[in-house]
Amino acid sequence: MQVSIRERDPNYQLHRMTLFQHLLDCYPASRSEIIRQARVDIPPRVRPQVWSAILGVLRCDEWVYRHVDKESPGASDKQIDVDIPRCHQYHNLLGSSEGHVKMRRVLKAWLRAHPHLVYWQGLDSVMIGYFAVFQHLLTFHDPELSVHLTKTDFTPQLYAMPWFLTMFTHVFPLDKTYLIWDKFLVAPRSFPHFFGLAILRQARPMLLSSGFNEHITMFTNGLPSIDIEACIQSAYQLCQITPPSVMKLPPESDNAPMEPAGSTTSLDSWETAPWWNTPISLEARQAEPVPRIFVSDLTRLRGELTLYVDIRDEGTY
Repeated sequence: MQVSIRERDPNYQLHRMTLFQHLLDCYPASRSEIIRQARVDIPPRVRPQVWSAILGVLRCDEWVYRHVDKESPGASDKQIDVDIPRCHQYHNLLGSSEGHVKMRRVLKAWLRAHPHLVYWQGLDSVMIGYFAVFQHLLTFHDPELSVHLTKTDFTPQLYAMPWFLTMFTHVFPLDKTYLIWDKFLVAPRSFPHFFGLAILRQARPMLLSSGFNEHITMFTNGLPSIDIEACIQSAYQLCQITPPSVMKLPPESDNAPMEPAGSTTSLDSWETAPWWNTPISLEARQAEPVPRIFVSDLTRLRGELTLYVDIRDEGTY
């Protein structure tokens, strides 16, 4: 049963809310079970409390928030005041003056609690690694679509920037974003990449039959026809069958996404890794049209759709 249907079923919602309320009463001892149940679904009425538990927020943190200085002027105030009125103005709360005040207080509290960080626009420069991985992920799972988008010059930098910078909140309305984030919070850290890939695969027929201008129009309109729940299911499946090495970036790339669940390779092992498992530079990876797969992952790629080609010359062979 789809989540949208479950959310309209009062009996089901009452059962789930009762379960989560019991788990929340036992938090933090019950955090692992909360996460397990959240992988099924999260009742909208207890979503704030469940998200807090998943993120490890403690009750004492509310006291900390109340006592953080959220009023004193700061270096980022001007940029915050420019950005807040742009945020989800269709939403009753976020588009109101009360919503603007609350959002400003949250951002100010976060900056005050993290003085070593800043509120910064223009994060596109740190997204290079994400785009390199995403392009290789698309090529690995759908080379035909990848080639078509490359030939039409429709690169991830043109359409995926708001996806990864805002975790899709800039693309979908909040009611759909809630469902997406429900899964992001309990899935592997690489899951947003697979969710983005699932969007492209769902829009595949339209993308393959159109060119650059049509692509821009389609993504500018906010992808209204995308089935969010179908994308989530597809993303889980893609995550499970993707070799971890497809998601790897050089250790010095701080913006490298984490590998899918099941990987046992840590960044600490790069220094002692054999040459065939040594990561290439980010620049070299960007220049290569297809991803490299580690030898350790080859055993996972068994099946009728797998073809091994030895490209060594006769002398080396």
